[in-house]
Amino acid sequence: VGTKCGDALVLAMNDQLTVIDVDFQARYIPLPEEFYYSIEDISCKNTGDIWLAHFEGVSHYADGAWETYWIKDIVTENLEFDSVEGILVDERGSIWAALSNHIVKYSDGSWMVFGEGQGFSEKYFLEDIIETSQGEIYAAASMDLLHYENNQWVAIPYPSFETIVG
Repeated sequence: VGTKCGDALVLAMNDQLTVIDVDFQARYIPLPEEFYYSIEDISCKNTGDIWLAHFEGVSHYADGAWETYWIKDIVTENLEFDSVEGILVDERGSIWAALSNHIVKYSDGSWMVFGEGQGFSEKYFLEDIIETSQGEIYAAASMDLLHYENNQWVAIPYPSFETIVG
C-alpha cells in the first residue's frame, strides 16, 4: 500500500513505513506491533502527518509518535463486524475513514459516526473514500456510490449492467 505525500512517496511494508523523497533518499518509520501487516490505506498531506487505515482502527503519526484510535472505541453501537478499508485527510484537515459498515469523521478532536440509521438509508459494505479536486467527498459502497452533501450521505445508484450494455 502506498500514496503520495507532498513531494514524497510513503509505502507500508510489513513492519515499517518507507518514505522516499524526490532525491530517492529513503527513511523508515517503524510501525507499532499491533498493526504489522494489516495496513489497508494511507493518507497524508505531508510526511510529518500520516494517517493509516488498518484492520481494527486508524493510526496517526506526528511528531515522531503514533496514536491509534480503535474501531471498538469509535463505533459503540451496531458494531457487528467492522474493519477499516480506506482513509482520507481532506483539504479542510478532517479525517474520514471508510469502515466495512460505517463511515467515521474525525474533526475538532472528536469522531462522528455515519451508518445505517445514522446518515445511511441502508447497510452498505464500504470500500474506499475519496475527495474530488472540488472538495467533494465520495465513498465507494457495495451497491451505490455515496456522496456527502449538506452534512449527510446521499446514495447515487451505480448504473445497472443492462443500462451500460443496452
